[in-house]
Amino acid sequence: MTADGDAGAPLQRSARFSFACAGSVRQTAHALDVHENTVRYRLARMEKLTGLDIANDSDTQLRMQLALAVLRLQGRLC
Repeated sequence: MTADGDAGAPLQRSARFSFACAGSVRQTAHALDVHENTVRYRLARMEKLTGLDIANDSDTQLRMQLALAVLRLQGRLC
């Protein structure tokens, strides 16, 4: 994961907003100004790419939140 100029930026942003919206697809879609299916697609795409069930596994969610926090602190994530 790198800065928002990266092709993975929409996935990263969707994950961050999903966590901020307590996993609510509807609230995440509204915050991102995208369709709910777009959020579902992006989360499914992240699962396919990483093998991690971000949408349903609380341990995975915590690990992802920590990884995103580290990237943000390193300046690699806006």
